This record gives sequence, C-alpha cells and structure tokens, in this order.
Amino acid sequence: MTGREEPGVALVLLADSGDADVLLTVLARDGFAVEQHRTLAGGLARLGGGAGRQPRLIVIGGDLPDAGAAGAAGAVGAVGAVGAVRERTDGHVVVVLQRDEEETVLAALGAGADDVVVAPLRPRILRARIHAVLRRPLPRRELLAPPQPPQPPVPTATELGGTALGHAGHAGHAGLLVAGDRLLFHGLDLDTGSGRLLVDGVEVRLPQIQVDLLEVMLYAGPERRTPGDLDAALRGEVRGGGDPQAPRPDLPHVTEAMEELLRALGDVGPVPRWIVREPGAYRLAGA
Repeated sequence: MTGREEPGVALVLLADSGDADVLLTVLARDGFAVEQHRTLAGGLARLGGGAGRQPRLIVIGGDLPDAGAAGAAGAVGAVGAVGAVRERTDGHVVVVLQRDEEETVLAALGAGADDVVVAPLRPRILRARIHAVLRRPLPRRELLAPPQPPQPPVPTATELGGTALGHAGHAGHAGLLVAGDRLLFHGLDLDTGSGRLLVDGVEVRLPQIQVDLLEVMLYAGPERRTPGDLDAALRGEVRGGGDPQAPRPDLPHVTEAMEELLRALGDVGPVPRWIVREPGAYRLAGA
C-alpha cells in the first residue's frame, strides 16, 4: 500500500483470542476499519448485506465453531469457508491455519485464498504478507474508488521507451522488455508492483505465489530453474541455474503452483509458448 491509499475495511473471521488480537492490532495500525465476527455465519451475513463498504480484506481462521457447515471442522472447514466467502466477495482472502500441512495449504489456495499464514502469528511477517496480497488489484466492485476507465492497448517497446535486456548477463534474452515495474515478454505484460497480468491484452488474475514465480521465470531467461531454485527465489535466497550436481529438492508446493500457473496462462500445449517443462526443471521458451 502507498501512503496515499486508503486501506478500507478488513473483515476478520477468527475465534481464537490470541491470533485475533495480533491480527486486529496489525490491521488497526495500518489504518483498516476492522470488523470481527467469531462465526462463519456472521461473516457471511456481513458480506451479503448491502450496508457499508464491502471489505477489501477478509481473514478466515480454521477455528470458527460453525465452519463445519461449509464442509468440515478445523482446517478442512476453513477451506470450505473460503469457498463460501468467495461466492459473496472478490475481496482479498487470507487464511490462518494452526498447522502447516501442505495439502491443506494447497486446498485453501485452490479454493480461492490469496495467501495462507500459519499460527503463531508474527506481527512483522503477517504485515508483510498482507501488504503483498494487497498489491494485487481487485477484479471488480468499487470497494474503494469509482470504476477505472478501460485499459488502453498494450503499448509497444518503442512507445514504452523501455529496455530490452537479459538478466544476469544473458545478452540472448532480448525477448524481455523491462519498463519500470513492467515485464513484457511475447504477449505477457506483468506489472510486478501491482501483480496485474495481461495475456495478449486480457487480464488474468493470479495468486501472489504465481505472480512471484512468473517474475522469477521471466528474469531467469534461458537458465533452467528447478523447484528448489524457485523456492529459494521466493524466500529471497540466491541459487544458481539448475546445476544438476547441486541438491535440488522436488518441492511439491512449488511444482503444483507452477503447474497452476501454466494452466492459468493456457501454456499447456505440445509447443510451449512461454515456459518449457524439462525433467525436474522449467525454463523460459524463446529466450
């Protein structure tokens, strides 16, 4: 969020007092108008009502006493709650889980959550994760501002005045155009600041992890990237281009996110347009 941007309304659906206290404190300090409901039914009623602004951010806990009505109790109930919330809002959704279980995290993201955090909540990390989610544009509903005018056609390299360049010295990666926060590559237009992606001029919504993975791949150029390389990049570490002699764990959550990214891009044909699958790795096509 920038200093000029109004945070808006945050709806917290969480029963645990300890986690709720951390969330309420972090959100209030960031200027949100915070509303809390300790049941899923209360949250759904708030989202379905016409009074007041619709929440920009919805935080769902796995401890809601009536979450079983959306599927089952506990973490599985939280996943069901995401689906119920998604039917009523296009606001950003963050899920709070008590345990870091890979299948549950993937299920929550698949149900429509923008991010998943695991208790105990650490204020600085929680705040950073929320800010990362909020950088993504909302797809519809004037939650904070009037509707924006139609987007102009994607400009050409000359119109942008950008620079075609390779990353890490890859002079052959001339297909990538860098213009400020925007990365353009053969019909892809990714704004890394907002997370907004256009594919041949049509907006495609991606979860933040897929935005980050696409950014890493675009900068990688022709270098191979294993799931281990990608996971390290997401965590801010530096690892080299898929050296087969170095240990590269096959991280299922990264592989699944990459496959979801390819499906979202429609890049699943026999001749990849943007990202090529290789045994144990990925690389950029045509770079």
